[in-house]
Amino acid sequence: MYKLLFLILFSSTLLATEVEPLQPLTTTRPAPAFNFPDRDGVAHTLQDYAGQVLVVNFWATWCPPCVRELPALDRLQQQLAADGVVVLGVNLGESAEEIDTFLQRVVDVEFTLLLDPVMHASREWGIRGLPTTYIIDDHGTILFEVLGDKHWDDPVIVEQIRAVTASVN
Repeated sequence: MYKLLFLILFSSTLLATEVEPLQPLTTTRPAPAFNFPDRDGVAHTLQDYAGQVLVVNFWATWCPPCVRELPALDRLQQQLAADGVVVLGVNLGESAEEIDTFLQRVVDVEFTLLLDPVMHASREWGIRGLPTTYIIDDHGTILFEVLGDKHWDDPVIVEQIRAVTASVN
């Protein structure tokens, strides 16, 4: 009896951790233009990334789900860099100094982090909560919008994003 109960509980745990594929938007839309500085003050625009597939993640240091997914986004960038995918993290409402302190103390990432200290993106992009992540094709069209954290380096998700890059090449 105990073995059966253990198997049922163990099986349900495995099923609960299965990663759901990204759901494409039923109606795609152009990504809003942006002009955000990185932590060194260098401006980045959407146009700078024309012709590339983007994963744009909006996050904050005070958001536990945001913090939880940062390492997976970093691994995603490492896995798909050769395919031309660029991961951008856009921090909402915090200064470069706050982010640098956070990165030194909690988690460090290699992908590009941009700053939106006055949170223009919330309005322009229609962000309803954090984290919010967009997958944008090489023409600047938003194909996927994800509210909440994901296992971005899961093979299912990596292959979905890689499929977007395949249409580019």
